[in-house]
Amino acid sequence: MKRLLYFAMAIITSLAFTACGDDNDGPSVSLNPQEDAAGTYSGTWTINIIKETTPVGEATTKETLYSGTPSGSVVLTAAAQYIADIEFVNDVLNEYMGDPLKGKINIAQTSNGYTLFNFASIKSAEDGIVGDGYGASISVNNELTISSFTRVEKVQEEVIIGYDRRNRPIYKVAEVKTTYDLSFTGVKQ
Repeated sequence: MKRLLYFAMAIITSLAFTACGDDNDGPSVSLNPQEDAAGTYSGTWTINIIKETTPVGEATTKETLYSGTPSGSVVLTAAAQYIADIEFVNDVLNEYMGDPLKGKINIAQTSNGYTLFNFASIKSAEDGIVGDGYGASISVNNELTISSFTRVEKVQEEVIIGYDRRNRPIYKVAEVKTTYDLSFTGVKQ
């Protein structure tokens, strides 16, 4: 009788553990999110380009070089585990920056899709670090959103601050700072 009781308890216990095993299964986490998210995301950029010129000893002047919402894309390519190559594709950016924004970013799977981070690693072969970004994500519907990416370029150059009595230009060295504020929303093609 004891054997039968032990046998019955063993069966009930094994069934209980079997039944509980299915309750803890959550969504699987991809070990290769860079491959899962790779592709071209076409959509709309929001681009604001502001130029500030500060001649030595003079007031700063601001000029809006561009403000608009042109179409374009973002291309993600698998590079290594949890790392993707990224490229910003847009005619306005190419015109004003002169070099494409390419680089590597980190990518991880979340319960809502994927998150992209470490935009500071976006580099140009010539310029080094070219920007900082925050809040990029890819939804489960394959919608890519970059809520903020900023690139700042600073150069020293001579600028005309006025003209003398003979109508000759007066030059001064100035710091010229150009700020690119970007955001993007698009869908994987």
